[in-house]
Amino acid sequence: MSNWLNFYKDKQNDRYLEYINTKYSPFLSLLQKEIKKASTKKIMEIGCGLGSITKLLTTNKETIVVDKNESLMNFIDLKAKKVVRDITKPFIEKVDLIHSHGLLEHLSDLQIKQTIREELKCSSLLVHYVPSNKYNYKSFGDERLLTPRQWKNICNPTNIVEFNNGLDLILVWKGV
Repeated sequence: MSNWLNFYKDKQNDRYLEYINTKYSPFLSLLQKEIKKASTKKIMEIGCGLGSITKLLTTNKETIVVDKNESLMNFIDLKAKKVVRDITKPFIEKVDLIHSHGLLEHLSDLQIKQTIREELKCSSLLVHYVPSNKYNYKSFGDERLLTPRQWKNICNPTNIVEFNNGLDLILVWKGV
């Protein structure tokens, strides 16, 4: 069993979805606002894990979920197009919005830059959640807890939104 599948095995339930919906409501609200715009027809979640964010968005838009972990993708129950691939490699499909929750902090600076560069070739709107350096511990073990300034220096988002008293960050690239 993969580390990620092991991490998520007990989290595919309504209680976990309720936790995600409550804790990350500013992130979800921002995504919902963008999705409701008339031009947003196709959405992609990268590094989808259980696909919790896609489940909570409950949209009638075409949704694509991407993760490189095939066993995890086979495990999740989503009404979305599932694509198994490395997110740092070139994307083919054009979409209106690309988002992730808890992905970028697991990548190196170079991988983050490659990922954002590839995403911007496919969409002019990117919304990524990352934890900040204000957390006292790492939830998975390999994530990097960075300051907003460090995120700005690595990948230059057009906006950084702090929430949950600065513990959590939303990185936004819009119209780039």
